[in-house]
Amino acid sequence: MGWSTRLARAGLVQFARLIGLSKLKHMSGAPLYVVNYHSVANADVDPYINRNRYRTLAEFEEDILFYKRRFRILGALDVKEILATGKEIPTDAVVLTFDDGLRTNYDSFVPILKKHGVTGTFFLCSAFIDNRDLHYGRKANLLRQTLEQRKDAKLNLAVRAYLGDHDLFRESVDRSISAIDYSKKEHLEKLADIVGINFGAYLAQHQPYLTSTQIREMIETGFTIGAHSIDHPRFAELTQDEQFEQTVGSVRSIVEEFSLGYRLFAFPYGDDALETGFFERIRPHVDLTFGMGGFVQDPVDFNIQRGDIESTGLPVADAFRYRLLLAWVHNLRRPERR
Repeated sequence: MGWSTRLARAGLVQFARLIGLSKLKHMSGAPLYVVNYHSVANADVDPYINRNRYRTLAEFEEDILFYKRRFRILGALDVKEILATGKEIPTDAVVLTFDDGLRTNYDSFVPILKKHGVTGTFFLCSAFIDNRDLHYGRKANLLRQTLEQRKDAKLNLAVRAYLGDHDLFRESVDRSISAIDYSKKEHLEKLADIVGINFGAYLAQHQPYLTSTQIREMIETGFTIGAHSIDHPRFAELTQDEQFEQTVGSVRSIVEEFSLGYRLFAFPYGDDALETGFFERIRPHVDLTFGMGGFVQDPVDFNIQRGDIESTGLPVADAFRYRLLLAWVHNLRRPERR
């Protein structure tokens, strides 16, 4: 984040403080506040993932205490029932959600939620359950990390040659690997062979994702589970048929594997690129879906937008006020889906 962006955000945060939480909630017009988290600061085995801004455990617990003091915490199934029956959403209702199905959710978030008697919904990628596969971005990160650690000129030349032969070279080996997108992810397997990395062995050793045993325990303790795609692509890069399969296929897989009586889905990287026709197509196959557009009301009645709290790096009260202010600005523009 550049200095001008930081300065602008600091000004918005200060302005939001002056307005106050109660007034901002009224201005935003949001009937429901859904917040989102992913992981814990510096808890990931992947050093590149640790560059992301997450909450420390102490910060996350303070977030939970704030929600308990200032809001009524609901579960996603409460919202599903309210919308299905046409009842009014309770005032100041907040829902907690967690994406990516990481083991840190079970190790760190779940104990704090249980300690405070708070529920949450965890969205999982069906291909990653039981550490059956690794996200393509994490594969790229492992390749980059290994090459950086080895500092082997001959190996780097071999990798560079492969990248050049497949029109993937971009300025440097590191930048080239980091730029490999979902549609070209098969090249990561070829590069792993050249570098001598076994992704299966890495998964077995580090187990970054939740196991089915842990997931069943979470369900039995009262948490809800949803799908987060098959293998976490950017939906903007997919055809609508691929978007449909990533959504409906992952929902079907998770519902069947865990005998769920509900169908929840959260879009990886948000839902900005999705058209109204797509939502009509998936409507018969889902109960609720979730985007990342902030505390705004979506024109699709079963699609609920969420506010990112963790990446702001702000204390929870400031983060919440900031997201509410952005929601008010969004409503002034009133963008619509295509």
